Amino acid sequence: MKYESYDALPYVACKNVDCSESIPLPNQNLLKPTAYQLTKGAVLTPVFLACMQCGHVYGYIPSEVQYLGAGGTLGLDPEKELYHGAAELRCEPDCKAPATIHVPTYADGDKSALMVQVLKLTLVDVFCRHNQRIVSVPPNPTVLFYP
Repeated sequence: MKYESYDALPYVACKNVDCSESIPLPNQNLLKPTAYQLTKGAVLTPVFLACMQCGHVYGYIPSEVQYLGAGGTLGLDPEKELYHGAAELRCEPDCKAPATIHVPTYADGDKSALMVQVLKLTLVDVFCRHNQRIVSVPPNPTVLFYP
């Protein structure tokens, strides 16, 4: 999907103080709370997003989503198509609850190009779903693309 629109585009600001990039949400529903979460007051777990500019990965919650007005563009190269890549990272080899890192990417279904991008990521406060810290990207992470 190209991140140019006549509607508002959701994004989050990179939390790296040395980076001023906006991270386009690779899926517009990614940080949208469910009705259950809103009505029951459930604690929202962060969604991990990689910055296309600096490569840092932070957790984001719905209240951090911002919207770019109609006619705006997001992404490093607005002429290219943006895809929703992801990597599953484990705190240890036998972890059964890996963290999913969402990666906005221009790698059109090319898992090897996505793998190169993922291996360069810097993890900041990334945890598996059992709340165990993941400090670095392992040599062979699972990478995938979402439609």
